[in-house]
Amino acid sequence: MKPTIHYLTTAAQVAEAAAHFATLPRIGIDLEFDDNRYRYGRHVALIQVFDGESVYLIDPLPLEPEMAAGLEPLFSVLRDPAVAKVFHSCKSDILLLDELFDVHCRSIIDTSVQFTLLALEDNNISLGRLIQSELGFEVDKGEQKSNWLKRPLTEAQKEYAANDVLYLFELTDRLAVRLQEQGRAQWAAEENLALEAVRYGRDELRPTCAWPASFASVRPSCRCFASCMPCATAWRGSSTGPAIWCSATTGWPSWRISPSPRTGLCAMPEVYTPS
Repeated sequence: MKPTIHYLTTAAQVAEAAAHFATLPRIGIDLEFDDNRYRYGRHVALIQVFDGESVYLIDPLPLEPEMAAGLEPLFSVLRDPAVAKVFHSCKSDILLLDELFDVHCRSIIDTSVQFTLLALEDNNISLGRLIQSELGFEVDKGEQKSNWLKRPLTEAQKEYAANDVLYLFELTDRLAVRLQEQGRAQWAAEENLALEAVRYGRDELRPTCAWPASFASVRPSCRCFASCMPCATAWRGSSTGPAIWCSATTGWPSWRISPSPRTGLCAMPEVYTPS
């Protein structure tokens, strides 16, 4: 299936496409984002939308520094309960939309939820495996970990991104029939409704991580530096006090020195850093 692919890079193009999406009963949607792989922090790199005939690749990077404003027409569609949004394994996407833009999707249909409720052999199936299982062919997933923040996107990246939404309607329709046959359609509706309440836990709402009393005077204030963003952020902006690092093998502090610009954190042995 070779759809028409529209590559959108301006706010006017996004607004025109969003006006079209708002007239539809449903859209397929997916996000490509970078989570501290190629750039510090979490960044949306591409938004893919399928309308049943064509794929729209919405590039948010040219919209900076007014990205949120440029994407607002699309966000209005995501908030609209009259338009169903078909995802596969949507939690990461809806958490990112909440974290970066305070956008909360309505009328979510998640194909991974549908598949899980069929109680088959795999409760955490990837989109590629679901396509192979349900539709009988493979899609190339080689671009999954490529640099989605680098421009221009390659043709292989565009094809990969399009495939992430191209088959969502066919998948959800097939799974819905089987759920109905098993009397589990209502279960899926309830689980999908619960996804509307998923929210990103912002730093100001998180409790401060606690150290054992013997380490109360050092920073950062948590055992695992990499897993606690509030403490990591506090350390990153701190210019006073000793830094303390955690052993990759024991999880307990093994350093009380700050990395110099010459050596850096990653040069230290046994220091845990995210892959």
